[in-house]
Amino acid sequence: MLIKKIGGNNNSEEGDTEEVKNNSINDEDEFSPVSEDDIIAHEEKLIAKEKQKTPISNFIDSVLNKRKEEKVLIEHFEKPKPSVDETKKEKDQIEALVEMAMKDGVEKAVEVAKKSKSPYIIDAFHDRLIEEMRKNGKM
Repeated sequence: MLIKKIGGNNNSEEGDTEEVKNNSINDEDEFSPVSEDDIIAHEEKLIAKEKQKTPISNFIDSVLNKRKEEKVLIEHFEKPKPSVDETKKEKDQIEALVEMAMKDGVEKAVEVAKKSKSPYIIDAFHDRLIEEMRKNGKM
């Protein structure tokens, strides 16, 4: 909304105002900025409109917000795929643990696996050890 100042001089903010209804603006017209009261009134209208939302629109908003939260959690906990070098290193560690278990005993290999503090290494070692023991007829 444009406010046209009528009356008063150029340096004064005094004078009456009238709303400009059409889009024709002359160079000699002087306009004042929108008042803070008008801004507050507009914000109050927006808040009232927000409160008038239907239960369906509130439900849709809550579902969308929940999906955003889930996506953030998934991105946070999703482990990046290991590089080829990391995978080879882990496989070598697991094979060394299996060899140690067969040669020096399972207890010693389990202690070493626990020291790695890697759930992946411990789980993969267990799987590989069971596989090796079945293959050798020890299970």
